[in-house]
Amino acid sequence: MPAPAFAELCARSNFSLLNGASHPAEIVSTAATHGYASIGFCDANTLAGIVQGHVAAEELGLPFAVGARLRLEDVAEFLAWPTDRASYGRLTALLSRGKMLAPKPQAPQHNCRGGGAGPPGRAEQAGREGSYSIYRIAEAR
Repeated sequence: MPAPAFAELCARSNFSLLNGASHPAEIVSTAATHGYASIGFCDANTLAGIVQGHVAAEELGLPFAVGARLRLEDVAEFLAWPTDRASYGRLTALLSRGKMLAPKPQAPQHNCRGGGAGPPGRAEQAGREGSYSIYRIAEAR
């Protein structure tokens, strides 16, 4: 009896900072080499890897699922796979709004004479890297 087909639907590419390491095309190529039935990406708070992944999957004849990993400030994560053009539009709007409302890290402040302490570190300012506050998104409506 043949082994059941395996599909990875929440792979993270190098567009998921500090979590994914490989380029989208490399992930798709490896999935095809290992006989995966399908591949999909869910990078953290972005759809940045899906174009390269989709092109590579199409070239290899591997079905591809578009998705995103919604990482919130309270450490919750949700995987989202849009099923049609309208849901894709809603997902991209949510990701864009989250990026606009997320705290922005500030560059260190230096003075001409040397010394001079900069502002607190990025982690202290922004909390969890790449996280969104669902409350800030809702309040902005």
